Amino acid sequence: MDHRSQGRRPGPGNQQRPSDSGRAEDRKRPTEQQVSDILEHKPDRIDELAGELANQISRLTHSQVRNFYAPFVRLRGELAAGQDRSKEHARLLLMHKARTAYMAARDRKAEPLSGWFGTLFTKATRDGHARPQEVRALCDFAEAVVAYHYSKEPKGEEQ
Repeated sequence: MDHRSQGRRPGPGNQQRPSDSGRAEDRKRPTEQQVSDILEHKPDRIDELAGELANQISRLTHSQVRNFYAPFVRLRGELAAGQDRSKEHARLLLMHKARTAYMAARDRKAEPLSGWFGTLFTKATRDGHARPQEVRALCDFAEAVVAYHYSKEPKGEEQ
């Protein structure tokens, strides 16, 4: 879309800087290093990246975020019970990847969530198995994203 179709004259305030053009798209998926930091369970990086992702999904409703988080609560419970179900956990993560993609298809505001977790799910489910330490890291990352999402809500304005 050029400046004429928007009814604006060209000028510094109306032009997109070249360095900004890819940033929004880049933020929809994590880098290899970010994926590695999360799956290696690096707490400082999980905290930092969860805050960044929460900013990107700030327009999602609490209901959408709760629905996204519910499978992680179940996974965390199974891990706490000491159940080693790596094949089943891989299946659950891949199913959640599909649900998250569907969520993003219905509401573009969920695209960063789908992009980040879709990439993480794929990486964490190699060879049809999900290693417990990586599932724990995913659960921690998801919990941090949800917590930061809730913390960004203005007081007295529940969605």
